[in-house]
Amino acid sequence: MKFWTNLVQPPFASMYPRYAVQSAPHNRPQRPLRLNEQTRSKLLDSLWAGRLVIFCGAGLSMGPPSTVPSAARLADQCATAYEQSSGAVLPQEMHWNIEALADYFAERGQLEPIFLGDVMLRTADLRTFFRNPNAGHEAIADFLGCGAIELNISTNVDDLVEHAAETLGEPKASVALTRAEAARPLPHRPHVKLHGCFRRDIRQTLWTTRQLQTAPFEDRVREFTEWLPGVLLERDLVFVGFWSDWSYLNGVLSSVIRESHANRIVLVNPSDVAVLQTKAEGLWDLAHRDTVEFIHERQPGQEFLDELRQTYSFHFMRRLISSGGSTFRMIAGRQAPVCTGFDALSSVDLYEWRRDSTGTPANRIVRKKVPDETMHRLGAVHLEMQDAGAQIDGSCYLRSGRRVRLIHGAGRLVSEIRENYAGLPSMIPDDLVVCVGAENTAPFPDSVARGNSAANSVARPGLSGTWITESEVRELFAALDEPDQGIVPLAAEGEEPDGLN
Repeated sequence: MKFWTNLVQPPFASMYPRYAVQSAPHNRPQRPLRLNEQTRSKLLDSLWAGRLVIFCGAGLSMGPPSTVPSAARLADQCATAYEQSSGAVLPQEMHWNIEALADYFAERGQLEPIFLGDVMLRTADLRTFFRNPNAGHEAIADFLGCGAIELNISTNVDDLVEHAAETLGEPKASVALTRAEAARPLPHRPHVKLHGCFRRDIRQTLWTTRQLQTAPFEDRVREFTEWLPGVLLERDLVFVGFWSDWSYLNGVLSSVIRESHANRIVLVNPSDVAVLQTKAEGLWDLAHRDTVEFIHERQPGQEFLDELRQTYSFHFMRRLISSGGSTFRMIAGRQAPVCTGFDALSSVDLYEWRRDSTGTPANRIVRKKVPDETMHRLGAVHLEMQDAGAQIDGSCYLRSGRRVRLIHGAGRLVSEIRENYAGLPSMIPDDLVVCVGAENTAPFPDSVARGNSAANSVARPGLSGTWITESEVRELFAALDEPDQGIVPLAAEGEEPDGLN
């Protein structure tokens, strides 16, 4: 097991090491696209315009590989654990109704010290609240980090979005439990957790409406009811794994949506219309007003969010490469080629392209929502690579049998960029790392890739492969393309290049 080393451990992790967090694998293949083109376009327009807000609930965290238990399953585990430790026999309803079970302890003044402070900690599935974020959690973490969404509001008490964010390189994934915390200036967008947070304090999480009449939830509900209408004014709202059966929350959200004049409501839920309408009739009626566009996406939340992330990242790269068209024409003296290959990539590979395109090392999260004017040169180099026949392979290009990675390096030295990437793992070693826009103070030999000595080799082995500028890679590939010329293979790290025979 890969234990949680750099994150804030749950308060009971030292007592229960099995609850330490492990990460989900990231080599996820691209799923077939399910969003229709019209919905995809509307969501992208909302994202670029800064209007997108996501509400997420338990349905998101129940998706694999997270598999956080349903309320009914958690109730059964808690009730069974209590019966085994106390010898008491609870009513059968408490084995499937988590609120009835919480009420049982609340009536006896035992909700925090016994139910949350002891019984909950001994359930078999508690560890799932702290490990294995799924693709949906990763998407929300990415969106919050780069500002692709304005706000995430969650009824989940797990820490899977925070875990995903810190895995992506967020130094500290903060959550907001109060209005004041939501208004704090942070490097990422606000992540509001309406029902509390296991990472912060498991004893201050919401399980029964009785708690709404006492601190801290009475004040929190009042504050957010006052704050949200202004924050959500004329936003587009996406509900993922969330269509509340909490009556208090239905009332709050109905009031908020009515006052915020939402433009569009997208409900992501595999259930059919009749079930959703019955579950939250007030919300359903508000979502179907004449002034609101309603879209129902019948698919699992994590798949929807992963596809939205993939779509956003693809268009980020398309914008970046398109911005280099005029620069390419000045360099090559002809029209830019049509850039291909990115549409076949997964969200994970596309995130790595965004990471390198913004010059962001693997231990930091990507902050840029859109490409900026400093990236035009990088876009032109992408076009040069494709014009020269390079093919996209995962998170790099393949050209003349070499893996070529492009990193945004405008205004920096190659050595400085390499230093920023020092000690960071690479899933697949690169042959060439091209720092576009950077300067290289080390001499580059005229013969580039020819010769029979280390002095005549392009190979200055770096942390992973050879780190050069775009002018140097042009020279290298020009030499490789010349017929009947001996080419010295790039040396592996720590090795000297072989001479010609």
